[in-house]
Amino acid sequence: MAICSFNFVSFSVSLVTFAANASVGYLADVGFGNLAPTCALMLVPQVEQETPHEVMRFIDIGGELTLQARLKHGWQHIYRVIPYPRYDGEYEITNWCTATHPDTPYQGNIIVAKPGPNRSRITMYNARVTVRDADGHAEKRWLATEGDFRDVLRGEFRLNVSDQQIDECVAVMKAKGTGDAPHPLFA
Repeated sequence: MAICSFNFVSFSVSLVTFAANASVGYLADVGFGNLAPTCALMLVPQVEQETPHEVMRFIDIGGELTLQARLKHGWQHIYRVIPYPRYDGEYEITNWCTATHPDTPYQGNIIVAKPGPNRSRITMYNARVTVRDADGHAEKRWLATEGDFRDVLRGEFRLNVSDQQIDECVAVMKAKGTGDAPHPLFA
């Protein structure tokens, strides 16, 4: 019997805490990835909020807040914030399954995302690097050599990784990776 299963609608569980005396709660997301908010957002439904990158809002769907980003072709769901108490074990098992389950995309693929200047975003999925501008135009390029991976990971993403670490990641990606994106969030 499987401990967990995946449909990849959501990728992780994050703990959101609030100041006891705050009249309005805020979400500060420091690690979701591709379309993560780039500033704190008020947890108030139907209020459009400017960020350094996109306009975002929460909508109420059945008592749960769904974060949306306004993109070129309309509003896109990012993730849900569920206002129910959770036990520490729920965070632990969900994040463990997300990180270690054989079907998770994180076991064999190189996945990196970073907000850039002028409302741009840069993402990397295996050998594909995509830079999106504020208008939604995407420029894609493919990396061919380990040197290309080093240049992008160290230069564009500013990661402090050794040649050995990069070589190991590329080897795992070549052996186990899916090649192109398995999910729209990595497109």
